[in-house]
Amino acid sequence: MCSLINSAIASLSYTGEAQSLINPGEASAGTIEYAFGGNNAAPESDSEWTSSLDDIKKTDSGTYYIWYRLNGGNNYTSIDAAGPINVTIAKLEVTPVVTQERGGDIVISMDSRIDED
Repeated sequence: MCSLINSAIASLSYTGEAQSLINPGEASAGTIEYAFGGNNAAPESDSEWTSSLDDIKKTDSGTYYIWYRLNGGNNYTSIDAAGPINVTIAKLEVTPVVTQERGGDIVISMDSRIDED
């Protein structure tokens, strides 16, 4: 069985921790490999590809383009790069809170929360 259908994990927001970006496909013949590339271009170098989902995690907010392929090894037919899967980690929403007691200093603090939209 081979299902190269991979999907983006939805509603990711910055947490300060590395996050998984995709729901992986399955392959019983060969190995699915992943790589970060551009919106219109898969990585050209074999050294950029990995079968480890731990290598397809990101911490910072932004949009990432993940390409995938099936490496058939010696016994199976390989399938060229497909994708990209576009995944976005949203910025952390920060709201400033300004307080001042009578005659005192102005204090500005930040109230942050994960944007769950």
